[in-house]
Amino acid sequence: MNRFRLPVLPLRASIFQFIALSLFLLAGASRAQLVNSEWNTGKGDWNIATNWFPNDVPDNGGGLTYDVEIGNRPVAANATVTLVPEDGTSDTITSLTVSGGADLQTNGSSLFVTGQTTISGIGSSIFVEPATSGGTAFNTDNLDINASSALQMAGGTVDVDVLLEVNSGSITGHGLIITGDADAVAETGLENSANIFVGNAANALLTLQANGIDLLDLDGTSETGILDVSNVNANSGFDTLTLVVDAPLSDAFSGTLQIGQRDTVTFNDDFTMEGADVQF
Repeated sequence: MNRFRLPVLPLRASIFQFIALSLFLLAGASRAQLVNSEWNTGKGDWNIATNWFPNDVPDNGGGLTYDVEIGNRPVAANATVTLVPEDGTSDTITSLTVSGGADLQTNGSSLFVTGQTTISGIGSSIFVEPATSGGTAFNTDNLDINASSALQMAGGTVDVDVLLEVNSGSITGHGLIITGDADAVAETGLENSANIFVGNAANALLTLQANGIDLLDLDGTSETGILDVSNVNANSGFDTLTLVVDAPLSDAFSGTLQIGQRDTVTFNDDFTMEGADVQF
């Protein structure tokens, strides 16, 4: 008597194929959708949906992530964007580009960028004020300052998790800038190939700090970076500036260091100079 046997191997194969397909579909469903978000007006607040194209306030979550551009659209040239979070005290996005003479003001709130931030173009800037929460006002993985643009510090804290590059723009003002990561490898967290200016407030203090054992390159890849800690002002408060370098240097300083009559530069770690232009 012949007995009917189930086709075991093909059935197993079908089960495995079904499981693999289910996992693939599940992974696809859980993958966040990336939105290219562009500022679409002149002066305005971040949390207004109609100020963006498409009309949606960029803030990662709900299955969406955002690559944000400010100043790239004709209507947004020289725009001023005031950071008012969609909810709470902070918003998070995936990348940020500020160009076209536009300005982004942190306005006492906090913005977290999980990837790259780039500032480019004459007059383009990110203006960092102290966060009302007392924490970081602006945090990003990498920050490139290019083409006559600026990171303007107004007493807030900036934390760049990997590398801050001042390529052809500038850092100006006062506050705290922290760069690099906290791993066990000594890496460069700041490359200043252009200009760092201290000022814009009475008794202005700018601190450059590195996480862990990371390093600061104050003259950059060009070896001609400028540190300007000088001012001429009849008000002695505005004429008294301080720069604190709170990390080891990656190499001997070969750039230009300008120090005014009431001003101070403090290096908290040993450092060397080689061919530097020091002006008092």
